[in-house]
Amino acid sequence: MPLAQADTEVRRPTPAATSARISADGKFLRADNERFLVKGVTYGTFAPDADGYQFPPLSHIAEDFRLMAALGINTVRTYTPPRLDLLDEAARHGLKVMAGLPWSQHVAFLDDRKLKRGIRHEIVSRVKELGRHPALLTMALGNEIPPNVVRWHGRVRVERFLRDLYGEAKAAAPDALLTYVNFPPTEFLDLSFFDICAFNVYLHR
Repeated sequence: MPLAQADTEVRRPTPAATSARISADGKFLRADNERFLVKGVTYGTFAPDADGYQFPPLSHIAEDFRLMAALGINTVRTYTPPRLDLLDEAARHGLKVMAGLPWSQHVAFLDDRKLKRGIRHEIVSRVKELGRHPALLTMALGNEIPPNVVRWHGRVRVERFLRDLYGEAKAAAPDALLTYVNFPPTEFLDLSFFDICAFNVYLHR
């Protein structure tokens, strides 16, 4: 979880932190006049239901979020796009959501113009749908493009695609914070134009 910070003392979120839009403030995040420290967990992925939606029923989500909030968690990271009712439930329990917006990044996507157009269309549509919700912390416009795909296309072309994707998404929801979740083998990508720098870090041993 990017920016997650350990804290042994359980504190209920303040009203300002739960209702305010999160903004970037230098290397920190801020909710109105309060610094926002992410204390987060991942949620999912889940097996799709009959409609292809990869989350549990809303009653199950509500109970999960209630328990998370009771433990002092203030942020939930999803790897698939949530519906607005999930964001409503997060807001009701004082939680922020880092919403993952996945796309076909594990193939040579820059070699297929139709695929590139489809990726941009899908991402921008999701950002328009979710980007103004007050429970949203950030949206991740992708997660871990494999190193071999980056090497195949070249760093500059991948950076240019992600910069263009960021620009289109930002135009669709100017107040939303946007990120891309990188992976250490591809840390040489310069993604400093995103609002938040995020890495997945694993303990392999």
